[in-house]
Amino acid sequence: MRLGKSIPLLSLLCLAVALQAQEPDPRFRFGGFGTLGAVATGTHQVAFGRDTSEYAHATDRPQPGVDSRIGLQWSSRLSDTLLWTFQVLAKNQYDNTWRPQVEWACLAWTPAAGWLVKAGRLGLEGLPNGDFANVGYTYLWVRPPVELFGGTNPSFLNGLELTRSFERADGTTIDVKLLGGFMDEKFAVDNPAAPYVDTTGSTEWTAALKARRGPFRGRLAYSQVRFAKEYGGAASQAFRDALASFSTFLNDPRPAQVAASTELRGTVVGQVQLGVSWDSGRIQADAAVARQLIHHLGLPSSWKGFVSIGCRFGQVEPYAVWARAVSDSNPPPDLGPMASLPGPLAPALVQTIDTTARAGDVDQNTLSAGLRWDFADHAAFKVQVDRVRAHNSTGLWWVREPGWDGKATVMSVALDFVFGAGR
Repeated sequence: MRLGKSIPLLSLLCLAVALQAQEPDPRFRFGGFGTLGAVATGTHQVAFGRDTSEYAHATDRPQPGVDSRIGLQWSSRLSDTLLWTFQVLAKNQYDNTWRPQVEWACLAWTPAAGWLVKAGRLGLEGLPNGDFANVGYTYLWVRPPVELFGGTNPSFLNGLELTRSFERADGTTIDVKLLGGFMDEKFAVDNPAAPYVDTTGSTEWTAALKARRGPFRGRLAYSQVRFAKEYGGAASQAFRDALASFSTFLNDPRPAQVAASTELRGTVVGQVQLGVSWDSGRIQADAAVARQLIHHLGLPSSWKGFVSIGCRFGQVEPYAVWARAVSDSNPPPDLGPMASLPGPLAPALVQTIDTTARAGDVDQNTLSAGLRWDFADHAAFKVQVDRVRAHNSTGLWWVREPGWDGKATVMSVALDFVFGAGR
């Protein structure tokens, strides 16, 4: 991470120190969080990334950009029922910049006991303990398991959220949450000709059921995304037009049908996720499983999940994680007689279709071991080693050289911290 790219991180740190030094106002709360990390792998043939919201990927040279980030949060109590929250985050972006980005800017209204309405830019949650995927201090690992959280997962939404909470006599709290709105993010792709997917204007809605009782947390959710923009621009359209021309020439609808299956605009992605966690103070266990359903040539449906357990001994907590992601095995697209046509164009299109069909394949499992050391109040040092096995696919990795055998060791260290009084 060069000095120029680290300026947003340093600026936010300086701002945090300045605000912390001011006289506190009971109506105003300020806080923040951050991670200073480094990650390297045992291979230079492929590159490892945390998720597709970032361009930064690590090979056999240490890379600080994968996990490092800092966020600041301000909240203001406008009245007994109104709370304004604003959060800005600086981390590596899809275009390899470090410009700060507004993640939360929402007004929360509590019209009655047990009801909560939010409007504005909302943080999205995937972990059982809430929308804290960027706050490394709140979980055991260096990063959430990439098999479940390393894909194109939006982190915020411009829209509305409604939550109804119920308190049972046995101490169980149940939350029913509905939210919906418009996405406004870009996600990095390992393709120099089209380096990102633009989800601006795409819609998402989520329905979630959450339960809490003592050390137990559980979450069952269904979310659905409908993409509003096409990926690949003019080159992608020219590819589909060429297939449509072969359909007309051969009087065969199959090439045009295959072309339609590559369109991202209008594609719907649905996901069901079940997550549970248990934190008794000594033992902390987490698990989640998700089923993603999608009909797109280059984005197959998949199963994803992980299991994690840690045991605390004073300030030290060793942990282990097993994570798995596997996509459905789809048959090759049927191009009819076009697949056997002579000449340069048809074979080139067939090869492109085959590459596209396999681009999103994932068959990967990771066994991780790590250690968290809470050496100070609100600060923890972590070290983690991941042993990765990817079968017949690169999936969540970016290819740098051909011939990868699917095995890799990922080594990570991170310093996580929180400060002030957030929401």
